[in-house]
Amino acid sequence: MTPPATRTRLLNKVEQEYAEARNLIQREIIFTDSPNSEIDISSAIERSQLLLGNYATLDWRHRSDIQSLISRIRTYATDSSRKRPLNIIMQAQSGSGKSHFIKSIAQSSRLVAL
Repeated sequence: MTPPATRTRLLNKVEQEYAEARNLIQREIIFTDSPNSEIDISSAIERSQLLLGNYATLDWRHRSDIQSLISRIRTYATDSSRKRPLNIIMQAQSGSGKSHFIKSIAQSSRLVAL
């Protein structure tokens, strides 16, 4: 098991990598008149995809919220005393990726079998 101090350092490093990639996108694509097509954020996206496979985010808070959601689903799914289903409401426009997001959570968490 990873010692808490080492785990904290690793999480801080990953969070910093997310922030750098997000800032790079803002600076080189969003807030410029001539977007740079040569920027490389692949390592940040690959690291993000470790959490949810086909779903990627460079928003650290969103990533933390996803981890929390997965943890709650996992806890609920393995608690045999629960009699009611776990209901989660997602509200967004058509085509925004709700189904893709839920499928990614289920696949990456191996919740499909639960």
